[in-house]
Amino acid sequence: MSKTIKCLVLDGFHKGHRVDVSTPLQVLTLLKPVAITVDDCCDGDVMGVDRDSTKTYMLAGYSADKSIALYSTDGSMDSIFNRDWIAMDKDWKEQPIYIGIHDPRAVVDYSTIEETI
Repeated sequence: MSKTIKCLVLDGFHKGHRVDVSTPLQVLTLLKPVAITVDDCCDGDVMGVDRDSTKTYMLAGYSADKSIALYSTDGSMDSIFNRDWIAMDKDWKEQPIYIGIHDPRAVVDYSTIEETI
């Protein structure tokens, strides 16, 4: 019985996509539909069309036990640091973080709300 390797795409069109494979791959090629970019603000004007039917990602690294393989568009791990991380200008204890209701970190507990005047 072969070991399953979980492949995770770090960036590009398939960012966050997971594929399970049985053998290590240096290159991961995934199918994709035609992607049409529209401008939501201006009556849906078409801004561009990506007609490629596949996207190719290169191996960026493995977990220590080689059960997880990470892939990126250029084969580097740098894309991990090009995320939309929450950045703080102040000490993290002094600045509140605003989280949307659908965020898994959200807290819905009305008893925690203090009235401010």
